Amino acid sequence: MRHTIASTLRSPTRTLLLAAAACLLGAATAHADITFARRGNLETQVIITGKFPNTDYRIYHSNLPSGGGGYTRTGHIIRTGPDNGSPTGSGSITIRHSDSEPVRAGHHLQLGDANNPNAPNDQHPSGVPIEFPAPDPRSPVVPGANPPEPIVLRQAMQAPGVMVIETWDPGTVYQLVLDPAEASWINAGCAVSGTGDLQVQLLQCTAQNIVFQIMSEPTMFPPNDVVITGVGVQVQGQPCGPGVGLRLGFTGTSSVFLNGQFQTQIVGNGVFDLTRLPVSGPADVGRQGGVAGRDGRYDNNDFIAFIDMFFAENPGADRGAQGGVPGMDGQFDNNDFIVFIDQFFAGANC
Repeated sequence: MRHTIASTLRSPTRTLLLAAAACLLGAATAHADITFARRGNLETQVIITGKFPNTDYRIYHSNLPSGGGGYTRTGHIIRTGPDNGSPTGSGSITIRHSDSEPVRAGHHLQLGDANNPNAPNDQHPSGVPIEFPAPDPRSPVVPGANPPEPIVLRQAMQAPGVMVIETWDPGTVYQLVLDPAEASWINAGCAVSGTGDLQVQLLQCTAQNIVFQIMSEPTMFPPNDVVITGVGVQVQGQPCGPGVGLRLGFTGTSSVFLNGQFQTQIVGNGVFDLTRLPVSGPADVGRQGGVAGRDGRYDNNDFIAFIDMFFAENPGADRGAQGGVPGMDGQFDNNDFIVFIDQFFAGANC
C-alpha cells in the first residue's frame, strides 16, 4: 500500500500538524455572569453569581442555536440575594419545559437589566450555552440507519459546587418521542433499566415511542439514571439540517432539588422538546481530547483525530483521489487532506 506523505514525513512533522490542529478554531472561554445553565429532563436551571445584591435580572434567549440570530427578551427574571435567601449577588430560576417561554437546548442565554428593559444587555460575553447533562443522551447520528447504543436520561445536572436533581417518582410515565418526518426508532431488542436502586418498567417500544414507567426509587443519592438499550435510529434528514428532535412525554410528578434543597414540584401531562441529536457529516470524526468519535461539532478535535487516522493508515482516512476529489484510492496522501478539509468547512459552515 502506497503511503506517499506518511512514509516520508517524520514524527516532528506529525507533531507540528497536531499542534496546528489544536490551535485551529480555538477560542478562550471568557467569564460569564450566568455560571450555570443546564437543561434537565423536565426543566432548565439557571444560576447567576457576581451581580449586584437584591437586583432583578432579565433572561434573554438567542433566536437561533449557538447564539445566532440575535437575542429576544423573555419574561423570566432572576432576583439576586441576600433578600431572596440566596448568597449576596447570586440567584437561580427553574424554567419548566412546559412553560409558555421555554428555553431550548443548544441556544444561548444572556442577562439584561430588568428594571430598564430598553437598556443594552450587560452580559459578557455575548451569551452562555444551555447545556444538556454531559454526555448527551446518545452520540450524533448520520443519515440512514444508526446502530443501537445506550440512550441515557440523567437524573442530575452537575457543575463544580452545583447539583440539580429531578426525582424519579413512582408511577410516573415517560416516553421518548421521534417525529416520523425526521426519524424512527429501530427495535433491536429494546430494554430499559435503572442505575443504582432505581426500578423501571418498559411499557412500549414502537417506531415513534419508547414508553416506560418508574416503579420505585428508594434513594436519589448518588443520582440514578434511566438507561435504554437495544434501540437504533433511522434518520431521514441530511447533514447540515436541523437535526433530529428528541421529545419527552411526561405524565406524573417530579421534585427538583438544588444542592439538596427542595425547589419545586413539577406536575404534568404532555410532551415537550428535550434536545436535538445533530446529524453529522463525514468530517465529524473527533471528540473532546482529540479521540475518535462523533460529537456533532466541527473543531480542532476532528483534525487531531483525522491526523491520527491518517498516520495509522486507517481506511477512514482514505477519502481523496487524484486531484483532491472525493474517493478511496488505497493511498494515503495530500488528496485525503484536501477532501477532509473541504468536508470540514462544509460542515462547519452549515
